[in-house]
Amino acid sequence: MHSIRTKITLMTLTAIVVSVLAVGGIGIYSIKSEGDRNAAREMRLVCDSQRKSLNEYLYSIEQSVNMVSRYVTQDLNVVNLVSGGAAGALEDEPSDRTSSQTMPLNMAGSTRQRRMDIYLDAHSRRAQTVFASIANHTNGVVSYYYRFNPALSSTELGFWYTSKGSSSFIEAESVDISAYDASDMGHVGWYTLAQQRGRPSWLEPYRNETLGLDIVSYVTPIYKAGTFIGVVGMDILWETLVDQIRDIRVYDTGYACLIDQEGLMLYHPTLPAGTSFMDMDIQLLSDVNSSKDTDDISLFAFSADGTAKRAASTRLDNDLSLLIIAPEREISAGWRKAVNGIIVAAAAILGIFAIVATAVMKHITDPLRNLAAASTRLAEGEYDMKLEYAGDDEVGVLTQSFNRMADHLNTYIRDLNSKAYKDPLTGIRNKQAFNIFADKLNEQIQAGTPDDPPQFGIVMLDCNELKEINDAFGHDKGDIYLQTSSRIICGVFTHSPVFRIGGDEFVAVLQNGDFENRENLMQTFNNRAAEINTFARNPWDRISLAKGLAIYDPERDADVDSVLHRADELMYVDKKRMKQHRGYSA
Repeated sequence: MHSIRTKITLMTLTAIVVSVLAVGGIGIYSIKSEGDRNAAREMRLVCDSQRKSLNEYLYSIEQSVNMVSRYVTQDLNVVNLVSGGAAGALEDEPSDRTSSQTMPLNMAGSTRQRRMDIYLDAHSRRAQTVFASIANHTNGVVSYYYRFNPALSSTELGFWYTSKGSSSFIEAESVDISAYDASDMGHVGWYTLAQQRGRPSWLEPYRNETLGLDIVSYVTPIYKAGTFIGVVGMDILWETLVDQIRDIRVYDTGYACLIDQEGLMLYHPTLPAGTSFMDMDIQLLSDVNSSKDTDDISLFAFSADGTAKRAASTRLDNDLSLLIIAPEREISAGWRKAVNGIIVAAAAILGIFAIVATAVMKHITDPLRNLAAASTRLAEGEYDMKLEYAGDDEVGVLTQSFNRMADHLNTYIRDLNSKAYKDPLTGIRNKQAFNIFADKLNEQIQAGTPDDPPQFGIVMLDCNELKEINDAFGHDKGDIYLQTSSRIICGVFTHSPVFRIGGDEFVAVLQNGDFENRENLMQTFNNRAAEINTFARNPWDRISLAKGLAIYDPERDADVDSVLHRADELMYVDKKRMKQHRGYSA
């Protein structure tokens, strides 16, 4: 039969072990879950940020080509209306595009042909002037061209300018389309594909044999009265796109790569171009393609060379797919380290209490009962309790140790919660904290009445020119810009919670006094920014934020998301206004 000391020791150790394991298990599960969510958010954020950056560049090329396309189409119309007979041949042709692309125009003798040649020559010279101006203001262009349909004229071919080997564009000899097979992508693919597709489109990266360069082309076919006139296009170096993702780093060794619609790698930091992702994991290609018809970001896991990895995939505007890839061990390193700390701390606490429990003597029944009850509360998540015991015997030591354990766990859990809901760069609350705050506001909205709805407004703020600062001066200066912006926002909306919900986006929720004084606060913000900008010496010391303020309206807003959406729209209106007046890139 065991002694009372043994029984009390066993009982005490059992209660402590159960409590510590329960608390540790809950803590480990919570940390792992939050770590996985943070990893997914970070992967999505990096992927979305790079997608926007690449698409913005691709869109600038599209805009330039489309501007030229609109001009030449309008110029064809204007000349036709003014000169009549000079372009009359175009109006006499069939409207069917297929036949006009393959059959020579039915010219009525050499006089009509000469008129067509003169017409195309004048049209080409005007187009050259416009195209040169647009190309010189478009970043990364290596060549631009306007090639006429050979069926229209054997003498007027159009023009082709390239900056290869030169600091400016130099006119080069236009390619003789008839000298190559239509399937010869390296020489005439830009022309034949544009003609076949009949619409503006991006071509996949290819080797331009005439330039001797790997390029990406955006081409637009030009039609007049149903007749195929020619092709307008711009070429950019493939390396220009690669340079934008080559230095992307996710965690320690994560990277970015580009693949085509067939799942072949076009760029990978270590693997050769043309490697199929299906060789790495048969499920991977279907996961990548699942995001190609939407603007969504697809998250998935795969294995390569025996290493578990995670990836985020999204489609670019030129139908290539951007993948952000990082090893699983790096993604989970943060929460694993925290879990190891909990295990070590739990083991240390168990050791301490085991020593204390072996020294438990008589007169401890009541204190031990209190300790067991406290352990149960601790297992249920009540970390801020204190046990009171005036004795200095073994029970007192055990009580003090238990209190220290509860304090450590309470501090540790609070620290974890603080990190989970705080933006590490600016120190303000993050997107997850905003979601929790929004849920509470939604509860108030549901509980409110038509006569007494909750009153609040949402200010959406977006940092202008962050990408330019990052690109020109480095991300450390971009961080200074974000931190300065955060301080100004918090300094103006002093009585309102402020959140950083994206890379360059902040939200302030106005209530009570700030809500009543919202218009003055918005003006104060503008004044404060103007004061700072007056004395700012560096671009990253300036303050330039687009703002949108939306007020909750119970007749049109069902929840916080509706108010946030309206504030976001107003912010973009303000961003557009600032862009027009100041000329920055949004």
